[in-house]
Amino acid sequence: ATQTADGDGNGGDALASMLVGVPTYAEVDNVYSLLHGGRIVGGYFQDQWRVNDRLTINWGLRYDITVNPRQGKASNGSNITGNFDFSNGTYILQNEAPACSPTQGAPCIPGGTLPAHVVVAKNGKINNDNYDNFQPRIGFAYRLTEKTVMRGGYGRFYDNWAGVTENQSNYTQAWPNVAFVAAPDDLNLGLPTGLANDPLNLGSGPIEPAPDPFDPLNVNSYTDPHLKAGYSDQWNFGFQRELTPEATATINYVGSRDARIATNITANAAPTPGPGDPQLRAPYPYILPMSYTESIGSSDYDALQVSSQMR
Repeated sequence: ATQTADGDGNGGDALASMLVGVPTYAEVDNVYSLLHGGRIVGGYFQDQWRVNDRLTINWGLRYDITVNPRQGKASNGSNITGNFDFSNGTYILQNEAPACSPTQGAPCIPGGTLPAHVVVAKNGKINNDNYDNFQPRIGFAYRLTEKTVMRGGYGRFYDNWAGVTENQSNYTQAWPNVAFVAAPDDLNLGLPTGLANDPLNLGSGPIEPAPDPFDPLNVNSYTDPHLKAGYSDQWNFGFQRELTPEATATINYVGSRDARIATNITANAAPTPGPGDPQLRAPYPYILPMSYTESIGSSDYDALQVSSQMR
């Protein structure tokens, strides 16, 4: 369709639309996205202890800290962004924002006062680092007879980084920034109503954000600020037997359990069915349901593994 078509969408010409300056699409990108400062700090020790001529034990411990990246940079205001915390129904600003004015556009606070249920992070970060990533490992080998060995082991392993950058990139441009305005694809603006020099009718002044982050048009994808690093507990137990000088047979039970897996859910949905507006039954009625990542997933694996080897 073109803007020079009639009211029923008939006719019209793209060249004519260009000549009279009536676009069918317009877009403003207002923020430079940036993530920086993320890293992993870790350390470990391990040892092997030969208890006697039959038993050997391996043991160790690893510890990791995943330092979540920060959003944006101060030079262009992209470090002023926010994230929802559905554990208490608040919106957390990474840093304080100035009041909106005729010369101060986004990021800014309309009216200069934080809306209800909006707080500022104490440490300039809207995602907490977790410090419980202890990973013990232990294993043993015990010679039952001259031809039979029993082995077993256990270890915990953390997924320290997968998905961290992707999750946090989702809101590098969130309220009180205005990262992206487009028509007709976003914000329910419909076709651009202005001419080519100002198709979105933004005027010459600075762009202001919505009055608060709970505006229906501000729904985005967010991540639990208390997100934990997922981990996998893995273990095995089995026997190896020499059948002949050239052949061995092995049988093992192998298992694992994964926990705290980052899982995308619809947050703040009404927990129970019922008549009327479901938003009124939501945990926080002033926040619309939205895509949200929490560390709540889990999985289990159990297997019997049998093998033989002949030289």
